Order: sequence, then C-alpha cells, then structure tokens
Amino acid sequence: MVNKVRGMQDNYMESAERRQGVVARARSLFELYGYREIDTPVIEFTELFRRSTGEFTDIVTKEMYTFEDSKGRSLALRPEGTPTIVRAMVEDGLQNKYGLPLKFYYFGPMFRHERPQKGRLRQHTQMGVEVFGAAGVEADIEVMSLAYRLMVGAGVKDVSLLFNSIGCAACRPAYLGVLVDSLKKKQKDLCDNCRQRLENNPLRVLDCKNESCQTIIKEAPVIKNHLCDACAGNLREVEQGLGALEINCCLEDRLVRGLDYYTRTVFELRGGAMDPDLAQSALGGGGRYDNLVKELGGPDTPAVGFSSGLERVILSLPEAELDNTGGALGVFLVVLQKEHFERVTRLADELRGAGLKTIWDFSTSSLKKQLGRAGKSGAAHAVIIGPEEYAKQEAQLKDLASGEQEKVAWDRLVKRLEG
Repeated sequence: MVNKVRGMQDNYMESAERRQGVVARARSLFELYGYREIDTPVIEFTELFRRSTGEFTDIVTKEMYTFEDSKGRSLALRPEGTPTIVRAMVEDGLQNKYGLPLKFYYFGPMFRHERPQKGRLRQHTQMGVEVFGAAGVEADIEVMSLAYRLMVGAGVKDVSLLFNSIGCAACRPAYLGVLVDSLKKKQKDLCDNCRQRLENNPLRVLDCKNESCQTIIKEAPVIKNHLCDACAGNLREVEQGLGALEINCCLEDRLVRGLDYYTRTVFELRGGAMDPDLAQSALGGGGRYDNLVKELGGPDTPAVGFSSGLERVILSLPEAELDNTGGALGVFLVVLQKEHFERVTRLADELRGAGLKTIWDFSTSSLKKQLGRAGKSGAAHAVIIGPEEYAKQEAQLKDLASGEQEKVAWDRLVKRLEG
C-alpha cells in the first residue's frame, strides 16, 4: 500500500461537505462585497516569493517546496496567494484592462514544508481577498470588517479582530534600531530562531510564541510610540472607522505579520472553540502592502488584503450551520464627499447585513463617472449620497435599468430595496 505524503490530508463525506459549506458562505460574502474571483497557478518561479514574501522569512528560508524544471529553472509550489495575484495583475496589465480599484477573492491549495501539527498542514487551502488601487483607510476597514464577518458567518464563536500599524519606510527603520538595541540586551535568553531573526528580520521576533521570548517581548518598545505623523494619523483613522461598526476589535500594539511586504495596517482574527493543541491561535490575518506591486515591476499601486486557512477555521467551529444563501440584488453606492465616508461605511454594512450585495469604489470622483462605473458593475440600483442628501439623511435611489429615480430615507432603504 502507498500512503499519502506526510502533512497532506484527504477530505471526503462529512469533511468535504463541511469544507464546501464554509467555502459557499465565504464566496457568497465575498460577492456581497463586490469582489470577483481570481485563480492563479499552483506553480510559480521561486524568485517571485523571494522578492515578495522576503528572503529571510521562514517561508522562503525553510518552508517552500522548490525544484528545478528540465531547463534548470527554480520553481516553487506556491506557499501563499498574494504574490501570485500581484504577479498576474502586473503581467496581464489588469489595471489597464479593468481600471482601479480591483477587488479579487480566491480559494486554493498552498504548500509549506513545515512540521505537521494540528491546524498546520503541508498542503492547506487558503481563502482571501485583495484590493488594488485604494489608498484610503476605507479599503482597510472594508477588508477587516469582511474578514471579521467571514468568521462570524461561518459560525465561529467569540471572534475578535486585533490590529496595529507597523509603520512605513519613513518611520520603521528608526523603530527597528530601537527594537534591536532593546532585544540585544537580552539576546542570550532568546530562542535560536529569534537570535537569527535579530540579525536579518528583527520585527519577526515580536511574532514569536516561545514562552521565554514572550517575556522579553513584553518589555520591548512598541512601534506606535515611534510612528511618523502620517502613520499615526492613519492608525487613528482605522481605529475610528472600526469603532463605527459593530465589530469586536482592539488595538494590539505588539502585533506584527511575518511577511516583508506589509506596511502600516496589519491585523489578525482570533476566536472560536480553539483547541489548545492547534499550532497557531490566529484564524487569519492580513494588512496593507502598498509597495509590492511596484517591487514586482508594476505601477505604484496601493493594496490591502487578508487570507485565512480553511482547515483552521473548520477546526474552530463547534457546530457550523452551513448553507448557501446570499443576496442577489446589487447596490452601488455613489458618494460625493470624503467626509461622508464613515457614515456611508455604516450604511453599506447595514445593507450587506440585510443580504443586499453592496459595492462602492472608495472614490469621490464626479457623479457622471461613478454612475458610469455603477452601470458597468452589474448592480441593479445606484444609491446616490451628495451634500444635500447627507444633510437630510436620505439618498437618491436610481434604477440603473430604467433610469427612474426617487428619494428614500436611509432608514427605509433596506425595506425599499427588498420590496
């Protein structure tokens, strides 16, 4: 008998049905937020991950499955999804074909050659979203709220969202200097991995779960005290925007992510019936990566996204209620002033909570341009909010097929659209 490769998993009967149920819910939610599916190859050139994920990350140095093809080129089974999607966007010029912002979701197998543990497989299924071309915190907040509602909708209990800022190229180097100085004072008490990280990737020390390292980490300086004015302001806006939504969230000032391409906003999701034997406590996470598209040869394009391991989500569920329900009616929000974004974010959340597929493009471009995008989006209605409508807490509801338009109070929108 030939057995399966260590760290791989067969799924059938109830296991397969549970996976299909979570995927169906996730797909319905992603599309409710106006994301479209992208599917990239499982095999990529190894250089893609060295340049994007980071030459000194554990993924690249220890965990990638690499091999040479018949021409001697180094190939890798993809360890994560984001670099492959960025590569597709740059190579195929998707921003020129479809315009910005671009919003994608994906599902697919990822491969990491690490020690198999409960909740950590060498082949696992990753699901996630990416937004390209939106620089404002509104995109961060949407992605974070989407990730949160994905877990809640899947049936995970006691979900919490932890977030932080890891700064930018202007302020992070100075913080790293302070951090390294602090950690070197107790270098002998760090684990072997962290002593190595201290030399080539010191921010990763803060991500270590080793008990002895945790004691040292608690005394290390926090990055929020070293952010530049722009990053500090950005973090305040993120915190304020999340506070406007019904999300169990908190600022975790020692939170970092293990990949080199992140800038500013980072976050993780935790919760559920988490087994103490699970390899990691996080159900998923993500953040902003404004420099990656340019680093891989594309135009300067801001971006933000998140991913989650399907198997770990399923392990966190005590008893999931799996169905395939989802809203079919599309709504495109047309917003004309940036100062209205916070309230409109809440309105979008209310519409989605009622099962109404809701899209907006985070811009304040002209009414004509936004209505043009609304017409191409596939939405049935445009909900237009200008200064006059905002003052009266109402919207112009436009039927994009017939062109008919009427005024509707915000608190009557759901009922009117459902009718």
